[in-house]
Amino acid sequence: MRGSAAGNLTLLVMSRVWPMLLSATLILWWPVSFTVEFFSALASLGQRGPVAVIELAVHAAVAVAAVAAVRALSIGLPSALLLCRVALVCSPLATIQSFYWSLLPHQTMPGDKLPLAATGVVVSVLWLIFLGRRGSA
Repeated sequence: MRGSAAGNLTLLVMSRVWPMLLSATLILWWPVSFTVEFFSALASLGQRGPVAVIELAVHAAVAVAAVAAVRALSIGLPSALLLCRVALVCSPLATIQSFYWSLLPHQTMPGDKLPLAATGVVVSVLWLIFLGRRGSA
């Protein structure tokens, strides 16, 4: 009886902890990155041209996907896992694009680009594996 109660408590705690961790990951990754990117690029956007505006719009869409996923998780929408997967696929792609093929300004040292991009991919893949197991259970 005692082991069952401890197991139930663990399940209850984990069912509340993983959405908070995933939400923190999604909010701190692209919405914050986009905000910094937007304000650093705003002054010179006219000189960078329409491709930079398109790039900024795509990055905004990735940030919106992350915020929508967090909101869906917080209110328990059935589509929350799908939105999280979309955000977790788009975020590392946008990260890699912004490091290697961007017209927007960055404050990233050249030697830091690969480790940061790899970290983003690994974090995303680990969350996707976790969500895959969670969705099939």
